[in-house]
This record gives sequence, structure tokens and C-alpha cells, in this order.
Amino acid sequence: MTTSHSHDGDGSPDDVDTEYEEWSRRLDELDARAEAAMESGDDKAIGVSYVDLAEHLAGAAENGVVIELLLTAREAFLTHDPESAANCAAGIGYLAQSIGDYETAFGAFDTASEEWESLGELRLMADADSNVGAMATRLGEYETADTYLRSAIMYYIDHGLLDDAQQSMVNLANNLLLAGDPKEAETILTDLLAGFRPDSEEYAKCLASLASIYATSSRIEEARRNLDSASAIFESLGRSDDAQDTQMTLSHVLLTAGQYSRAIDIATRSREYYAQQDRHDKTAVCDYNLANYYTITGDYSAADVAFSRAFEGLRAAGQHHHIANLQWNRTKRLLMEAAVNARERAQLSKDAFDTAVSSLVALEHQRFQFTQARDRVKWSETLADRLATTFAMAEQLGRRDLVADLIETGINAGVYHGGSSDPSSFQHDLIPMDSDPPQFAVEDTPAAITHGSVSILLSDSLPMSPPPTLVSGSTGEPILKHQRELAASLDPKLDQVLAGVPSVPLW
Repeated sequence: MTTSHSHDGDGSPDDVDTEYEEWSRRLDELDARAEAAMESGDDKAIGVSYVDLAEHLAGAAENGVVIELLLTAREAFLTHDPESAANCAAGIGYLAQSIGDYETAFGAFDTASEEWESLGELRLMADADSNVGAMATRLGEYETADTYLRSAIMYYIDHGLLDDAQQSMVNLANNLLLAGDPKEAETILTDLLAGFRPDSEEYAKCLASLASIYATSSRIEEARRNLDSASAIFESLGRSDDAQDTQMTLSHVLLTAGQYSRAIDIATRSREYYAQQDRHDKTAVCDYNLANYYTITGDYSAADVAFSRAFEGLRAAGQHHHIANLQWNRTKRLLMEAAVNARERAQLSKDAFDTAVSSLVALEHQRFQFTQARDRVKWSETLADRLATTFAMAEQLGRRDLVADLIETGINAGVYHGGSSDPSSFQHDLIPMDSDPPQFAVEDTPAAITHGSVSILLSDSLPMSPPPTLVSGSTGEPILKHQRELAASLDPKLDQVLAGVPSVPLW
């Protein structure tokens, strides 16, 4: 068995050579032992030798190589040593998390949780649950994350493990923020600050998370102060990756303050940093932000490059739930160019509408991950401005048939009654993560149509499962077929959902 690796040492050249020779000799020894164990077919020997080899290569070989070794060890342990098998699953989770492979990490931690529970190791199960929750947040499975994180927190509190409980509560707050509940997230983080040492990693993470909340609510100076403090703490602790993460957030804060050039410069440097670290998941986040920044500054060619990079990067990282938001931001880019490019306006407007509807379909279906009606309503409410904008776009394109299709699709989803919002108050925020995006103007008549449609679709009468596909009685084609196909291409999970729901005729 051969394994590619690199090894760095400290000290004089002679010391380095001696250290490397010893490390290589040990590698050859462990490699030979693993081969012999595999040839013998002895599961215990295979498991132990492959774990030893994995531990020796950790930090020297690529993490993917170490994960494969642990998978082999785990398979061998399953027949006679379930505790070691669970340990391997947890180790795979940590390694996968460190390289941004959140799907593998989620599955590994979830497996470890189940196996620790069956062994009666409830403390280890709680640790695994906390990690499952953190990975679920990364994958956009917000209700799953909430369930696992609260389970871990309850165990920690019941057993007096307050430090562990507080760390999991930071993750819970971040999950609540992404799930559309920034107020509860802010309350939790503010309360936690009082319990952490001001020079601790946990304190810095609370500050950084609060900064994200402040940035989305136009509290720019508060956000900047938090980020400066968090960055200083991370640097003092030698946590360069966390410090770099604060720079990514800072770039957005600077953008909202109108400091476009500096925001782009920081985001570009962050991208270079993560590309050098082979953190493709975080490189994709930088591209996501750069696409927004270039859009706002009117550099559409650069924005298109960043959009494409972000799309591929997020898909490779398994973070398909972010792609729907990315496509909504692309809608803004298309509309902004349409406003200044008369020659291409018609095509740009059509592309913008198709992109908007596909994004909206994908985002709207994400509400079905929530089992509580209150949470589904809360999620849908975050899409109010987007839904209003999409109706207005269809109307201004002169496509009243598409307006009707959108209304029929919403009613078919099980939503029947309206609300009481003032139609004149609708503002169409095409990039929710920005505090001051361009607004899409709506004439009075389309605004009234839009208001009624949005009130219907955002009522609290939401179904428990995705609605069937609505089919035109005259053509036999699904309503909004093209846009639904585009939406399905954004997320393999949504593709399965849309392919599996029944079809019903238009009524």
C-alpha cells in the first residue's frame, strides 16, 4: 500500500533530516503492518493497524487519504469492537469538517451519535449530536440542526457541563439566525457574552456572530467594533482561519457603509487566502460575496465570473441551499444591467424573471423542512419582498399569464386567505444581505395585484408537505415548467421532491 504525503519539521537541516527519516521509517513499518493485516483477514488486526497508520499520517497526508484509512478500520471494527467503530466515525467527521466536506461530516457524526447511544455512552452521544447540529446548519437543514443542538444542550445542562452547553448555544444562535429568527439569535448571543472570558475563543465567536446580525440591521458601527475585537482575540489565540472569517464579514459591513473598493479588496484577499488553504467551501463564499459586490458597483463581467465560480463551488461543497440565494442575487445583477442597456433589455428582463422564479421555487420549498407551522410561516415571511418583486416583474414584462400562473401555483400549495399589509409599503429588496440595494419600482395597478397575491401566499395556512405539480388543462404542461426545471437544477434534493410529487389539473 502506498500513500502520498508531505512532512515538515523544525530546527536545523540535520535535525529535520533525522526527524523525517525516523517519520518515514515509522510510516514504512505501519504501512507494512497494515498490508499484512489485510492479507491475514484478521478484522481486529486490520482495524488497529489502519487506525495507527491514519494517526501517523494525520497532518501530513491529505485528509481524504486519512479518511479512507479510517473507513477501512471502521469496517473491520464493526464486527467485534463497536466502540472503536464509533470512534472511527467521529474521527472521519472531524476530518471531513476540516476540509469543508459537510455532507460526509454530517453522516459520520450522525452515525457516531447512534452508535454511542446504543453503547450507553450518552456524553459522547451529546458531543456527536452537537457536531451533527453544526453540520446540519452548514447544509441548510435548519430544523434538523435545531433538534440535535437542543438535545446536546439539554444533556450538557442536566449534567452540569456548562462550558459545553454554552459552545453549543453559540451554534444554536447561528442556526436560528440563518433559519430566519435573528431576534432570538441576538438574545442568546448577548446573554452568552456575559458567561465567556473576554479573551476566549467563544467570546470572539459571539462577537463575530453578533456582528453579522448588526450588519443586516444597519448597525454598522456596532458591527465594525465587534469584528475588530473578535479579530484581535482570534489573532492572539493563533486562530488565523477564524480571524480571516471576520475579514469576510468586515467586507460586507464596509460595503453597506459605501466603501466598495475596500470591501472588494478585502474579499479578494480572503478568497486568495482560502484558495491557498484548499478550502474550496470558503472560497465559494468569497466568490458569492464578490458577485454581489461587483453587481452593486456595476462591473457585470466580473460579477458573472464570480457568480459562476460561486455556483460551482457551493455545489461541490454540498451547500445547494445557498445556490437559491445566489440565483436571487443574480436576478438583481440582470435587472441592474437591463436598466442601463436598452439594446439587451428585453432578454435581460426575461432572464431575470426566469432566474427569480426558479430561485423563489427553491427557497419556498425549503419551508417544508420545518415541522411546526409557526416556523414555516416565519420562513415564508422572509421571502415577502422577493415574492412581491417577482409578481411585479411578471406584470411589467406584460406577462399577465405568468402572474396568473404564480397565483394559481400559490393557491394550489394550500394557501387560501389574505392579510392586511399596506401595498404602498412594499419594497423590493433583491439582495437581503445588503442593507441598501436598488429598489424595483412598481406602478400602482401592478402593486395592487402584487399585494393581493403576496397576502395569499404568505398566509399561515401552510401545508405539511410540498404541493403537487399544477398542470394546465389546455396544454397538459406543468405551470411554470421552465422555471421549475431551473429550480430543480439548483438542488438535487429539490429535484427529487419536484419529480416525486403528484400532478393535478388546473382548477
